Amino acid sequence: MIKKIIVLVLAFSVVCKASSYVQKYSFSELKSDLTAMMLYASASDDNGEIFSLFYGNGKNGYASGITKVNSDGEASVLVTPAQFFFGANSLKIVSIYNFSQYGDNVYFVDTMTEQAYAANKNTGDLSVIASGAQLSDLLNYPDNYSFGTVGDACSNGFYFFEEQSQNLLLVNNNGLQIGVSSDQLYDLMGNSSLSAGMTSDNDNNLYWQSMGNIYRWDIQAAAGELVLSQDTILSITGNDSISARDMFFAPDGNIYFYDYTSGILCFDPESASDSLDMILSVQELKDGPAGSSNIYGLSWCDDNIAFTQLTKGYFAVPEPGVISLLTLGGAALLRRAKKQA
Repeated sequence: MIKKIIVLVLAFSVVCKASSYVQKYSFSELKSDLTAMMLYASASDDNGEIFSLFYGNGKNGYASGITKVNSDGEASVLVTPAQFFFGANSLKIVSIYNFSQYGDNVYFVDTMTEQAYAANKNTGDLSVIASGAQLSDLLNYPDNYSFGTVGDACSNGFYFFEEQSQNLLLVNNNGLQIGVSSDQLYDLMGNSSLSAGMTSDNDNNLYWQSMGNIYRWDIQAAAGELVLSQDTILSITGNDSISARDMFFAPDGNIYFYDYTSGILCFDPESASDSLDMILSVQELKDGPAGSSNIYGLSWCDDNIAFTQLTKGYFAVPEPGVISLLTLGGAALLRRAKKQA
């Protein structure tokens, strides 16, 4: 009897170790009625609703759009393909980045049309909140401007990076403006380039990645500081380089970020260097239900960090304690069997 339970406990341990994250919604479940090709990113709100941005090239029936999963787990189309197209085969929104949610809207930038958008999370109404013409007037660039791939929405508005002037721009009720200037970025970092990933916390601080380092910017004080150096991050990953992707400030007070060369990492902003840890390695991502380490769009689902995979769907990483419950239960059974013996 004891031998059988030992085998059972070991089997549970192996399963729990391999299943270090779970699929919450498949690609088909998440896309609802859309005939999309790829899942670009997902974002979630405080009510547990999930918003997902899908891409379709307009050919062979494939269409782009945004879907919404409500708190009951029911998916529906929020922003229709017609809102993404000029005509039957002509996409007007093509290269989409910075997908984030705050308040009543989800926000994103399209680097093809050089415009920033907001979609109402309740009605699906889509509006342009920053255009190329506005950007040209602000920066005094006739045509030489480029909406970047780094950005995030917070209580202060929607921030996104402009690659030619290398200013971090802000759009809110006061219109389009410079949120953090290229000079301020250079004084802080020794360069003015934002590579990938941006998020914001509850204290009106922005966080972003540049050259393998992570910085914090106090919006009110208009001042920044280095939070994590590249060397500190590499000491945890064991790699010799960083390929930064998304960042996300979670309701648990931690910041999660994805490095394509190592996996998903996490740190407490109040003690970044001491708390930095690997949550899920690249190999664990490949071995899990997504079957890939090519992931996007960090968000929050059922009190866990979550992410999307282009063609597989939406996944979440349970707390370590949840993953080990079966193992602990098996251990209890083993102790009981020993007493009975």
